[in-house]
Amino acid sequence: MKFFKKLLFGLLTLTILTFLLRNWLFWQLFSYQAVGNRPAYPLENPALRTYIESELPANSAKSPRLILKKSLQLSAQQLHFTATRNHNDPNLLIDSHSAHCVGYAAFTTTVCNELLRYYQLNAEWKAEAQVGQIHFLGINVHPYFNSAFFKDHDFVVLKNQKTGAQLAADPTVYDYFGIVFIRLKK
Repeated sequence: MKFFKKLLFGLLTLTILTFLLRNWLFWQLFSYQAVGNRPAYPLENPALRTYIESELPANSAKSPRLILKKSLQLSAQQLHFTATRNHNDPNLLIDSHSAHCVGYAAFTTTVCNELLRYYQLNAEWKAEAQVGQIHFLGINVHPYFNSAFFKDHDFVVLKNQKTGAQLAADPTVYDYFGIVFIRLKK
């Protein structure tokens, strides 16, 4: 009986630590490598503009990190994941509410670029949807899947046009696990 209590306590402790350290663990285990870009979608739907403006925090800090994080939050609030064919245009996703990784990245990119414009940081920073490959411990995981659905994965990169600094996020991973920033493979 003592053994089972210790085992249960150990598993509970491990679970709590994994949850608390999930961002750090993900950063250490996974990296993303861009292999292409997706087209940018300009904000054209008034409902999408209204949604973004209604969610703007009052007196918030205007750092690119916070803007990317807010974009992820707005995307997660609005979308749910589907593996079926769907729209990628954020102007349509605001009504359909379902997307796969391409739609998540496009939606987050459009929201992020609108927030950058709102906070007048769009001359220096720009969000782009990237097509990429996910690496686990340095190994590309995509060749291990036979499905065309797993041939690549979309994510968002926020780039400083002057310095080249980059912040990256995976909106799908954020929606499922709350992981904000991802590591880009060099």
